[in-house]
Amino acid sequence: AVDELSRHEQLALLINAYNACTLKMVIEHPSLRSPSDVPAARGWTAPTWVINRSAVSLEDLEHRWIRDRFRDPRVHFALVHGAAGSPSLRREPYTGARLERQLADQAFAMLGNPSYLAWDNARTTLRLSAIFDRYRSDFADTERAVVAALLPWMPGSVKAALNRNTVFTIEYIPFDWKLNGSW
Repeated sequence: AVDELSRHEQLALLINAYNACTLKMVIEHPSLRSPSDVPAARGWTAPTWVINRSAVSLEDLEHRWIRDRFRDPRVHFALVHGAAGSPSLRREPYTGARLERQLADQAFAMLGNPSYLAWDNARTTLRLSAIFDRYRSDFADTERAVVAALLPWMPGSVKAALNRNTVFTIEYIPFDWKLNGSW
């Protein structure tokens, strides 16, 4: 049972399950252009996955089993929705023993990519993925507090720009729902 595992092992297992179930859902729809095009009854909201002997949907798995249970915003660096706007899938599974390092690696990789975080010097604007707007409350209460929460994983050049420019605008990069790859 999931509850018999350590906290890190539980989270690693659930992240792996979410990512595997998402990939299976995408593969089962070969002509798909976007994961958001999967009919709700056959994907995101259908309780078609079994976790801990319970039928759950991908939405339940993400929100109730992962976000609500663990309250760790770093999961947003690891949960793959099969879309170009979501984080990249790791080449290895998450494990309890390596989870801290793996989540940190994911955070650095994601925030090091201008598709998720970019500084626009001409407009003194920090551009953030819409993921950080949609799940703002997982990171902090306010936009500025979200930026502070992300600082440990930001590239040095962005940190330096934020230190030089205490007044800046935050702009959100729209989430790209195009399928992340093809076969």
